[in-house]
Amino acid sequence: MLFEAGYISLIRTILIFIGIYYAFKFIFRFLVPIILQRFIKKQASKFSNNNTSNSNYRTGEVHIKTPPKNHANPKDLGDYVPYEEVEENKEK
Repeated sequence: MLFEAGYISLIRTILIFIGIYYAFKFIFRFLVPIILQRFIKKQASKFSNNNTSNSNYRTGEVHIKTPPKNHANPKDLGDYVPYEEVEENKEK
């Protein structure tokens, strides 16, 4: 079954696209805020869980966590390659 392209089918197609556009716009207007609220609640709970695990310290104590210093071994730095500067003769 073949359809001929006419003005009515063109208008119908345009109306379908407009309807789909407004349907997505309507759905996202209500769906995106709900998704963002859930994401924010999850992040807030993760943040509060991380802070409660650090509450083992007494108030007023100072704890500084620093990574151990890696002392470079001179033998591991590589080979020393002596070089000489070469002057190029630039003739004009």
